[in-house]
Amino acid sequence: MPILPPRLGFKMMSNAPTFFRDFATNKTLDHGFGPSITFTRTGTATYFDSNGTLTTATANTPRFDHDPVTLASRGLLIEEGRTNSIANSQCTGAVAGTAGTAPTGWSISGNANGLTRTIATGSINGFSYIDVTFSGTVTGGPINIALEPQSTNAGYTAGSGQTWTGSFYTSILSGSIPSGASFALITRGRKSDNTASEDGTLVIAPTASLTRYSVTRTLNSADTARVTLDIRVNSVPNGASVNFTLRIAAPQLEQGAFATSYIPTTSAAVARGADVASVTSASATLNSNEGTLFYEGSRYVVPTSNYGVDFLRLSGSGSSAITLQSGFAIPAQQRLLVIDSSNVTVVNCFFESAIANTVYRLAGVYRVNDFIAYQNGVASASGTSGSGWASLDTIRIGYNGSAGQINGHIRKVGYWPRRLSNANLQAMTA
Repeated sequence: MPILPPRLGFKMMSNAPTFFRDFATNKTLDHGFGPSITFTRTGTATYFDSNGTLTTATANTPRFDHDPVTLASRGLLIEEGRTNSIANSQCTGAVAGTAGTAPTGWSISGNANGLTRTIATGSINGFSYIDVTFSGTVTGGPINIALEPQSTNAGYTAGSGQTWTGSFYTSILSGSIPSGASFALITRGRKSDNTASEDGTLVIAPTASLTRYSVTRTLNSADTARVTLDIRVNSVPNGASVNFTLRIAAPQLEQGAFATSYIPTTSAAVARGADVASVTSASATLNSNEGTLFYEGSRYVVPTSNYGVDFLRLSGSGSSAITLQSGFAIPAQQRLLVIDSSNVTVVNCFFESAIANTVYRLAGVYRVNDFIAYQNGVASASGTSGSGWASLDTIRIGYNGSAGQINGHIRKVGYWPRRLSNANLQAMTA
């Protein structure tokens, strides 16, 4: 028997949706109500399974993601395409020992100036890692200890004006950073001769839990030609007694303003395609005269730049679209937007100040001269004038085809071929 949307109750059975999915609960594309969803993505992609283990999905396979700490189901993960430029993020080639051998293509300092370096290898929760221990008394300091998942200063081709994000999973297993030193994650622009041109630095304080840290840098220098990533223990004082162990896993260097899901590599850069979920023959499901849209989910990033994406979008001939989406001009805005066949905005019922990693329930209705949206039980301003959209025939989930993907999780989506009451909208989003 089809699963009815929670929050609506059995009294809504006569008002059942013609399209409904609860991805967070069912963890499949096709259940509930309505036509099948087509899903595509070039390349493999990672997610966390119900045990919190990093798992790989094959090409064209959806990812039903979980919080790796709480193990709570997050729903269907929808991301834009990205490339991990780090050639060997899986730490292949590392040899345990003192001083041991760094992973192939990596540079690790800290086995001079009075210090001894010891390397161990292993895997945990789907991650391949290296443990690096530094011990001894610093001579000839202060010194910097650098772990770079590329040959020293080599880096990867980049250019002025590009934005790059570097990330690592790291923890400190034992000991502590000496007083006077700092622990930092650095995305660095370099000139064509590999000398440094500019830095993006994040000072971090790792704990015993393997945690992801990321730093974003827009390369502004005209002479920047390459970009590198490293973790550094900076300015360890001369004479300092050192004995600490770092766990390092999953370095990623990607062109973009935020970190996306981890992309494993072993010998060369690897690209992950964009997640695309849609119903392309949905005219029998959709009512072009009136209807109700529902979305529940979260974004792991709310960009500060102009970035608008659709949570649930109904499209038709011409430019016709009725969508629950994030705002373009104001990325922290979420709204019901109706566009007519001539690409003119009919109505914009909006809410401000969306926050990353926060679950929102958003519903909106459309009917000629009758529009309103509710978000987490609160109503938007209503729209009392508007028409002009054409026949609807396509459902898109988590993307709009041009601006991109939501970079987040779709927990539930639903559609009713009628205008539900405001009381229903308030109840289903509260």
